[in-house]
Amino acid sequence: MKKSTLYIGMAMLMSTAFAHASDPTESATVTITGNVSGSNPGASCGVYPSLNSININQMGNDIVEQGSEPDVMGLVTLRVANPDDLSGCNAEIAAGHIALKLHGQADDAQGTSLANTERRSPASGVAIGLFNYDTKEIIAINDTVLDIDKDSNSVKLGLELVKLAGQNMTDGNVKGSLTIDIIRL
Repeated sequence: MKKSTLYIGMAMLMSTAFAHASDPTESATVTITGNVSGSNPGASCGVYPSLNSININQMGNDIVEQGSEPDVMGLVTLRVANPDDLSGCNAEIAAGHIALKLHGQADDAQGTSLANTERRSPASGVAIGLFNYDTKEIIAINDTVLDIDKDSNSVKLGLELVKLAGQNMTDGNVKGSLTIDIIRL
């Protein structure tokens, strides 16, 4: 009986000690977001994609080689605007003071396409090619500066799967994440 009372007493003492020891050291995370705007009207232009996600399904033999002209592109229009100050943002675009640049993980072949980052069941030997939808020119990820069309205040982005140069292609899923930045010229 003395032993069980001693064990219960020690267990209570230890649990109390752990509870007290962790109280003053608990940490928290605060995520801070915001916007800085000044007297420069173009500083607050934003990018508004026509789609937040796009699904591209292609058969293996329909996928073009990396560096080739695209066949069947998905379209995402990237509109640049400031709903609170259209004239200021439009003036910056008309003057050629702002442009767009696309950032993301580059492929491991030529480094020009958006890498396939699917983890569960990835297709290999493929990436997401980025193109000017109208001219079919290749947009190199992390490199090409995209001029904004002054009439529509937008960029038409074409997306298509591409077979990576020098790699074998296998079936699977494809996923990529693209960041669209406004850059000052």
